[in-house]
Amino acid sequence: MTRLLPSSVVVGGIRYSVRRIKNLSAGEQKLDGHINYGRAIIEIEDDIDDQVAIETLWHEIIHAILVQAGQSKISKNEMAIEALAYGIAQVITDNPRLQEDVT
Repeated sequence: MTRLLPSSVVVGGIRYSVRRIKNLSAGEQKLDGHINYGRAIIEIEDDIDDQVAIETLWHEIIHAILVQAGQSKISKNEMAIEALAYGIAQVITDNPRLQEDVT
């Protein structure tokens, strides 16, 4: 099943554009995702599986949540961020009712 990424996400009142980018990198390091806080852009590598792209988007969203909450030090813990991103993506996928309007 192909899942399209949203064109934007709002985190802490900031609307981040979400873009798929070919050959995303930082210097010589290839990246699956990157967030630019000043430009309010989340970039996701275009050449990754859709499932990985969803997890990568969650990874960048968690970074944004922590940075905007004043937790920059915690946001640098890539192992914790990765565990949360996979966990959140899995829970949402396996429990679609969590996304329903319950009002």
